[in-house]
Amino acid sequence: MLALWPEVKRVAGQNLIFEGTENLPAQIARRLQERQLSLTLSEQYTSGLLALQLSRAGAPVLASEVVPSQEETLAQTAHWTTERRSNHYAGLALAVSGLENEHLNFALATPDGTYALRVRFSANRYSLAIRQEVCAMMALNMLRRWLNGEDITSEHGWIDVVESLTS
Repeated sequence: MLALWPEVKRVAGQNLIFEGTENLPAQIARRLQERQLSLTLSEQYTSGLLALQLSRAGAPVLASEVVPSQEETLAQTAHWTTERRSNHYAGLALAVSGLENEHLNFALATPDGTYALRVRFSANRYSLAIRQEVCAMMALNMLRRWLNGEDITSEHGWIDVVESLTS
């Protein structure tokens, strides 16, 4: 396996989410603590899954909310996420919108600006729990990329990014 690992990393590229024994929420918790950043969360489709995973890993989550699914443009999701970061005096804010016509919005508000993605997510053959896990993983991967100084809006594997916004 060790001989194959460089090839796995090359193929996975920025989508690599697990290496060694540290899972993605633990990686993020460690990086947030190293950078002395706090996080606030707003979840619709993932229904609190991000908060659960990050809290279990000991991440500095200041506040989290689960809100009913509502129709939002990507610009609206980005705006609400930026406001949430400011209102909670948090270093970062991460949001996942509701699922609407096979589309979801993800937004990350940082001290450098706000990044938002609208993705086409058509995995209806899987259970709701699996779809929520995949969406939570994508949101966490977006956060991991920012923490590592990587491009947030680049390809996300088999999930089709249909719109991106940076402000």
